Amino acid sequence: MLPCWGRAYINPQMPGSARVLFDAAQARAYGRFLGQRYGKEPHIVWVLGGDANATAGKAGEQFTIYRAMAEGIGQGATGRGLRWNRKDAGWDEMMMTYHPDGDPAYNSSNWFHGDAWLDFNGIETWKSIGKVYETVARDYSLEAPTKPTMLLKAPMRRASTPVPATASRPTNRVSMPIIHSSPAAPGTRTADSRCGILRAIPRTIPISTPGATL
Repeated sequence: MLPCWGRAYINPQMPGSARVLFDAAQARAYGRFLGQRYGKEPHIVWVLGGDANATAGKAGEQFTIYRAMAEGIGQGATGRGLRWNRKDAGWDEMMMTYHPDGDPAYNSSNWFHGDAWLDFNGIETWKSIGKVYETVARDYSLEAPTKPTMLLKAPMRRASTPVPATASRPTNRVSMPIIHSSPAAPGTRTADSRCGILRAIPRTIPISTPGATL
């Protein structure tokens, strides 16, 4: 569930149509309303952002707004006093991520990787098909904490467009994370029984020759 299209209503990235509607207090109240209304529904993945670079706009204010919205959703859904920077069992009762814009260099891990509300990182590479591997690999290498990464929006290209021969990938292979549900393991972060625990399982897809399609 996407509470709002952040590109338009939090980060002014849509010239001529963007309207900043939220400050931190409004974002928290709106998030609390959504959490109270939908927080007990099964299988919801909360997606903050919305094709949005979290740094766009007045410096630092957007971080506060997104974190306040996350807190509101969590508080509304669980009835607990959740805080974005504090571990709490209440965060395990929901699944939450962030959808960035199409600049492969800047994704959720740049801004929110250490936040308690972020269960897995979201990336988008848009038209930069040659950046998929290195963008996933960068997140895959992060620790403290270790979190899964999901490609929320793949490169856009026509079916007849070949994979660039210069695409950055070792030995002509693409590595992608596969997100799946499995029983909780000791020391890992868990979600509730509706979602299990997310893990990123590296899978390699061989590409025999440059220009082959995925």
